[in-house]
Amino acid sequence: MFAGKKSKTFKWLLITALLLVVFPAMLNAAEWAAYTYYEKGVVVTYQGTSYTCRMSHTSLPGWEPPNVLALWLPGGTVSTSTPAVTIPATATPTNTPTFTNTGTPPANSPTPTTPANLTDITNQGGTITAQYYDSPSGEEIDKLIDNSSSTKYLTFHASGWVQFQANASYMVTQYTITSANDAAERDPYTWTFQGSTNGSTWVTLDSRSGEDFANRFQKNTYSFANTSSYNYYRLNMTNNSGTILQLAEWEIFSTNVMQNTATPTRSSTPTPTTPVANGFPVPGKIEAEDYDAMSGIQTEATTDTGGGSNVGWIEAGDWMEYNVNVSYTGNYTAEYRVASLSTVASMSLLFDGVNKGTVSIPVTGGWQTWTTVSHVVSLNSGNHTIRLSAGTSGFNVNWMNFTYGAVNTSTPTPTSAPTPTPNSGTSNYEILIWIAAYNLNTCMTNLESSYGGAWNPRNTLSMIGGQFFLVNTDGSLSMNISSSDMTRVKNYCSANGIKFFLTIFNYDTSWNWSRAVSAFANNRTAHVNNLVNIAQQYGADGIDIDYEGNLAGDPNRAEFNTFIRELAGRLHSIGKELSVDTFPYIWNQPNVNWWADWAGYVDQINSMGYGELYGGGTSYSAYNYQLTTVTSAGYRNDQVALGMPGWLASWGSGGLGTSPLAHIQEVLDTRYASRPMSICIWDAAYVSAWANAQVWEALHNVRVAN
Repeated sequence: MFAGKKSKTFKWLLITALLLVVFPAMLNAAEWAAYTYYEKGVVVTYQGTSYTCRMSHTSLPGWEPPNVLALWLPGGTVSTSTPAVTIPATATPTNTPTFTNTGTPPANSPTPTTPANLTDITNQGGTITAQYYDSPSGEEIDKLIDNSSSTKYLTFHASGWVQFQANASYMVTQYTITSANDAAERDPYTWTFQGSTNGSTWVTLDSRSGEDFANRFQKNTYSFANTSSYNYYRLNMTNNSGTILQLAEWEIFSTNVMQNTATPTRSSTPTPTTPVANGFPVPGKIEAEDYDAMSGIQTEATTDTGGGSNVGWIEAGDWMEYNVNVSYTGNYTAEYRVASLSTVASMSLLFDGVNKGTVSIPVTGGWQTWTTVSHVVSLNSGNHTIRLSAGTSGFNVNWMNFTYGAVNTSTPTPTSAPTPTPNSGTSNYEILIWIAAYNLNTCMTNLESSYGGAWNPRNTLSMIGGQFFLVNTDGSLSMNISSSDMTRVKNYCSANGIKFFLTIFNYDTSWNWSRAVSAFANNRTAHVNNLVNIAQQYGADGIDIDYEGNLAGDPNRAEFNTFIRELAGRLHSIGKELSVDTFPYIWNQPNVNWWADWAGYVDQINSMGYGELYGGGTSYSAYNYQLTTVTSAGYRNDQVALGMPGWLASWGSGGLGTSPLAHIQEVLDTRYASRPMSICIWDAAYVSAWANAQVWEALHNVRVAN
């Protein structure tokens, strides 16, 4: 969304400016001006004082010499040998975010002004998000910082928050709010302005109550004392009255625009390290900066765990080479530690010049906000050359790591499937089944089978959840399946009109709730970005969250709610869905009491009772209990899927029987469920009791119920 940090950009900018502008060959010390390229050592004047340029750069509004001493040193001898190049007002500096003004401010709109010695950090690059994404078309959250009071952000809620994540840490002492075009009761009335270093722990910097915007397009300025710097700023608002909240513009002002900027200081001369005798050992970890040869890159200090340096200033076609000594012939999981400010990028691994695969690098939100991506590669033993080749620009690399072995790395031969019978019916009932990586071949054999009747998995299932990604504490994701197996599952879904969801889980040696909490509470923004990116990268129809805990009470319920709502908004904005796997009782996390938190956001709840759920049960075990709970929480009855155990041939009592067929029929019997509900089955490696025509006919009848 915003321009990158590339030093090479300045070269292009200077050349372009020279072609566009005719200027005298010799200039006296001119008055400082915005949108001007200044070489290191040039002297300017500003309000009668001379300043010497300390670093070549293109000036921007707010970068006046007294405000940014990182760029300007007071004093200096007037020089007439180094010209300044003024960029025409029509040119957009490449390191400045570009906003589209969607309309002309009305005549009674006040002329925007910038407070003296302060700079609006929303113009310095960053990400704007909101608690709610229910805005009408043209009134979405991005309109809040588009520098136009004729546009606005609107949500159909009486209160809510908006958040700006900057690309650097800023000491903010002032902000402005501009009222929108209509309905004064929608104006913010009471709010808190907060700062945070991590996006989860907030410090209140300013509080307001009973604020009045007497006019439309009125900009009010609010100042406060503050000596701390933050990356995140949030406005928690309640409106004047009614059920709609709106505002036209939000500006956030800082005096330290150059503090901890997103553009790092590169090393002056990247020097290759002394080659390792016989090459770096594989399996093993290799630091990205320890290349034997490279083209086009630079190095810089990193703030990632372990410190040291990382490779940056990467453009399409740049590369790094490493001599390696591979111990074993076979499949390896190759992991890469990467960061990207605002661009989804790609990088390929070449082994002796042969492309072994390409990984997609997601947006992490910062040049030093790191995540780990991986893929499976086949390597031969012996001494070889590995090359990391950039397919696109705009990312950093800290290290790569090779682990011998990979789950399900063999490429299966898909069973030739007959032309599926079209799914009939128009209801929204889902028949969902999961596939786990550890038993994928069994799952796929079952799903590709026919059972003698008109209905089978191919023409009955509506949704498949691939449990293929483990959540990491930093919000990144680890894939536990080979690319060929991923393709096999995707192709099966595509050929049979079945929705394909990626299931994200938190089981390492047990269901690790703290692992999930670290991702969705402490690293939420990066985690949401990674989830959205894998949905796009693998062409999934949605994301299925399977984070499970076993703790007393409702730990992290509020943080989980915030995470689910934010993720739902992001997925819905790109036409994808969200389902959440939960417990039907209150002794685990997330549970039935949390369902109401996400009403209007989550597309489906999967109630993981399995053998504990049956039509003849009592309390939470009963189908009617699930139905009453989900409708009371604000969902449709088809939005809850009853868990059924694929590993059991018999369970439950007090209904039509104990077999899978009996329990499926109970879903359609008003004595046990006053309305039908969806069904979810764990998993596709089911026992033989599920592999018969009557079971799949009954599942079909649920699918098309009305």
